[in-house]
Amino acid sequence: MTQKKWIGVDLDGTLAESVVGNRAQYSIGEAIEPMLNRVKKWIDDGQFEVKIFTARAADNKQINGIQRWLDDNGIGGCKITNQKDADMVAIFDNISIRVEENTGKICDECIGFLNAGNVKFNSLANQANFVAPRFAGALYSRETLTDC
Repeated sequence: MTQKKWIGVDLDGTLAESVVGNRAQYSIGEAIEPMLNRVKKWIDDGQFEVKIFTARAADNKQINGIQRWLDDNGIGGCKITNQKDADMVAIFDNISIRVEENTGKICDECIGFLNAGNVKFNSLANQANFVAPRFAGALYSRETLTDC
């Protein structure tokens, strides 16, 4: 029996509102209704399995809280993971950057997003230690960008 192809959906900032502050690590925000409705439609359609694709899954202490949130929001049957595999067909995530397959080209809009300083930090310590990389300029000529 072959495993069903699946869609990964990030939790924080994609399916649930981001929570900031001291309790952010163990708090999950309110559902983002358009994304929650989209996930429910995918589940109802049954073409793909939907998995919650979150870095939180690396911490076993977080799994019960995530599962409770999923149950409370009507999608309790979704598996929780932080690992990709060959059956994953798409990732929906608020911090992903699109790269054209087999070329390394980054889309113009994504470069603009990065150059505007839209980098997510999960703690003030991470933000304080971050040295802004140069995402555009000489590194990205027309040959290294793609439309997406």
